[in-house]
Amino acid sequence: MVNQPTPQNKGPEAEPDNPADRRKHFRVEVPLKARFLNENGKEEACEIINVSAGGALLRAKTPPDFGQSVVLYIDQLGRFEGKVIRSGASSFAI
Repeated sequence: MVNQPTPQNKGPEAEPDNPADRRKHFRVEVPLKARFLNENGKEEACEIINVSAGGALLRAKTPPDFGQSVVLYIDQLGRFEGKVIRSGASSFAI
């Protein structure tokens, strides 16, 4: 006899409790200094909050707008290009 999934006995196909667990790629907190170049050619300082194989969350005083293309320079890692998929008052995601 097979046990039915219950709150204590979830099956392997059960939905995760935490929405962050549904991400395609595992995120790692990495407090690295970085800078980005926005579409206007202005360079701004930022800090990486977390990063995964699919993107990154960054903190900045003046985040770029949603949809903007940016060039990101991460100290110790190099140059990356991406589009802003989320932008807030002090952070943005690419």
